[in-house]
Amino acid sequence: MKYYTVRDTSSRGVWVAEADDGNGNVYTTIFLGKNARQRAEEYAAWKNGSLGPEGSGRASERAKAA
Repeated sequence: MKYYTVRDTSSRGVWVAEADDGNGNVYTTIFLGKNARQRAEEYAAWKNGSLGPEGSGRASERAKAA
């Protein structure tokens, strides 16, 4: 699954991270309030494997730096 972010056009300050599993199921996580866009983008990046759980680069890159 590939997660992506979109702004909710019906409500200001609401961002959504969504993914489609290819079988007709859509997974949605809603972010609202302060830094909603940033949090949605970080969540999508994490779910897509771009960020480790702490939000600071790939897990394998962090391990190499340690």
